[in-house]
Amino acid sequence: MIKKRILVATISGFVAGIICYVSGVILIPFEHKLLIFIWTVTNRTLLGFVIGISVLKVHWVLNGLIVGLTVGLVFPLNAIMLGKEWPLVISVYIMGIIYGILIEFFTSVVFKCRNR
Repeated sequence: MIKKRILVATISGFVAGIICYVSGVILIPFEHKLLIFIWTVTNRTLLGFVIGISVLKVHWVLNGLIVGLTVGLVFPLNAIMLGKEWPLVISVYIMGIIYGILIEFFTSVVFKCRNR
């Protein structure tokens, strides 16, 4: 069951990374699209993996929130280092939290791979 949870969460993170990248390309024009694609997909896949290996015994929403808050922090910190505008930094962080909750939702509720 644990291996299935890790696999489902990681694949969900990968899919979330593709969705995140595509929505970013549509909403925000930027350069270096291949580099941003790799960065985005890797981060969201890592988010899914960490959700998959999480052993926190909390409700799935809280688990997704906690992991989204921590692993998702990489994106806004990078945006700050690149000198991006604060509304973008904040929205990127919020999206990391939302993706954490969504990945946990698909893992725990849709595919019934709970971490208990």
